Amino acid sequence: MSYQLWHSCYRLSSVAAPVSTVMLFFAPRGTEQSALLALTAVASVGVWAYSSSRRKKA
Repeated sequence: MSYQLWHSCYRLSSVAAPVSTVMLFFAPRGTEQSALLALTAVASVGVWAYSSSRRKKA
């Protein structure tokens, strides 16, 4: 079950990170939308990196 969880997290974050990063370029600067997109991009890259290392261990 742990492998399935980290595999799902890896797949989701590998889509969310680039999408939120690209959307961040088109968001108006200094708005709540850009702050949330930046937070999403950073968090999804962190989840991607962590789940990538978890997948290799399993």
